[in-house]
Amino acid sequence: MKDNVLTRLFKEKPDTRSQINAAPGYAVFSNANINLIFMAAGTGYGAVKNNATGKYTYMNMAEGGVGLGLGVKDYRIVMVFHTQKAMNNFIESGW
Repeated sequence: MKDNVLTRLFKEKPDTRSQINAAPGYAVFSNANINLIFMAAGTGYGAVKNNATGKYTYMNMAEGGVGLGLGVKDYRIVMVFHTQKAMNNFIESGW
């Protein structure tokens, strides 16, 4: 999943490759969300890469909410961490 997402991102926005490579780290997540009338729920998974060490941290994600709506979303997220502290905080505490 990570490789497919990054390949597509680099194809559509080539300048992001240098931004990701220059950053202390980045994360790629896949998420699916369902909204049924008054309730929303989602789940996903992904990996955070520490560019300094090459180490990956694999993570799961979940979300929930209330509100009027109906639909299904399946999407990918790429996050670029501009500091080591921000990346560590994300790994330790989540979003």
